[in-house]
Amino acid sequence: MLRKKAVWLAVASHLILGVCASAAGAQTVRDAADARAAALVRQMTIDEKVGQMVNVAPAIPRLDIPAYNWWTESLHGAIGAVPTTNFPEPVGLAATFDTPLVHDVASAISVEVRALHTLGRQTGHLGHIGTGLDTWSPNINIFRDPRWGRGQETYGEDPYLTARMGVAFVTGMQGPNPDLPDVISTPKHFAVHSGPEPTRHVANVFVSPHDLEDTYLPAFRAAIVEGKAGSVMCAYNRVDGQPACASDLLLKDHLRGAWNFQGYVVSDCDAVVDIDQHHKYAPDPAAGVAAALEGVERGLQVTAVDRYDGGGSSAANGGIYYAGGGTAVQREAGEEDPPEEMYKYLHIEVGGVVSDQTLRRFCQESVPTVDWMIGHGVKFNATAWR
Repeated sequence: MLRKKAVWLAVASHLILGVCASAAGAQTVRDAADARAAALVRQMTIDEKVGQMVNVAPAIPRLDIPAYNWWTESLHGAIGAVPTTNFPEPVGLAATFDTPLVHDVASAISVEVRALHTLGRQTGHLGHIGTGLDTWSPNINIFRDPRWGRGQETYGEDPYLTARMGVAFVTGMQGPNPDLPDVISTPKHFAVHSGPEPTRHVANVFVSPHDLEDTYLPAFRAAIVEGKAGSVMCAYNRVDGQPACASDLLLKDHLRGAWNFQGYVVSDCDAVVDIDQHHKYAPDPAAGVAAALEGVERGLQVTAVDRYDGGGSSAANGGIYYAGGGTAVQREAGEEDPPEEMYKYLHIEVGGVVSDQTLRRFCQESVPTVDWMIGHGVKFNATAWR
């Protein structure tokens, strides 16, 4: 049987179900995976722990832990080394006003994400983008400023519609049991992140409590509380003076506090670097990393998804890491012996998993939207319409 050690808990707890249920006895599968994760973490050095907290997590051969890349995208189709099914951009999906359809779309994408992971595992490419069992989707920011330039990634300008579409996508991607997800969904970018794009690394957004609750947080609250997303991505910008990835307001008061979020927080790429280099919120890289890592206990960072530029080791050796980093890595680390059912993903024709019925529903319900998009030069992947 194929054996590997995964670098995160939630998917490991899903994959080891058939192997560990009897051995765990009264423990839940997640408890068993947590125990394995803790055992692995106890064997790691400080530098090895820091290495597991960036998006290209290196292999640890002595512990039989392979490389893992957290960077997978699937806003309207899985990215990977081979062609996959591509649906219209999320703003087009939102125009259907059909949440069950969006749920089915996300479910189809989820299968292809798992197929790409299996392909990466079989070919020894797990350290590459698009091979993970988590995905940095959906984008549930509110699109009201055309200067952003990325409005097509979102579900539009309405908080309620965005919330409903976000929940549909998350539950479709993760499957029926959020405790044993098929693929972990990561709603982004938390929060008050809607452009303009050129200023995102330095912007300090001041937002009223009313606008925060009425406009910018409803979709995230729904995705976390109702959809039970296993992860969330914090944004580049500051909110009321604090970087989003070191924000008491967002991460402590709302996410971990009011919403009781138990998953992991991932930074946008280089958002941790922004804390000291662009926001000047911290005096140096080590302090910037520390501002993120201390949030493991009060609200942030299980995985800082960018480089640490040496700051991680400095923060660790200075004692910051001992306070929270071990907990962070423990949430990620796990061990698996995949049951035979996982081998079915070896035989999936990537790009061909979407049923004719799903495609027919989408075409029937979104003809005006699709016609408009085609008329404005939008090109569709042929595999989505065959």
